[in-house]
Amino acid sequence: MAEMTLTGASLHKGDVEGRPYHFTRVYLLSEMPVNETHKGFKSVDLKTTDPDYYQVLQKLNFPCVCDVELDIRASGKPGESVMVVRSVKPIPQHKAA
Repeated sequence: MAEMTLTGASLHKGDVEGRPYHFTRVYLLSEMPVNETHKGFKSVDLKTTDPDYYQVLQKLNFPCVCDVELDIRASGKPGESVMVVRSVKPIPQHKAA
């Protein structure tokens, strides 16, 4: 688990050219490694492993600090993988920066 600031979530459902899609995407702040060319935070968006996870996330007040469980999955393309969110658990009484 990684402690991250969750800034939002979105549900995507429909079809494009006859191909259905259904997924939830979360938006997180991630700290960049500090070096000569990077400092601070970046915004990242990742899909969740459960497309219906939006039902849980929509009840949160954003931004909020959470324990985020990440996983690496095959992307469907040979030799490629993607990072996805398995779970998000708000940390009680923790204010986001």
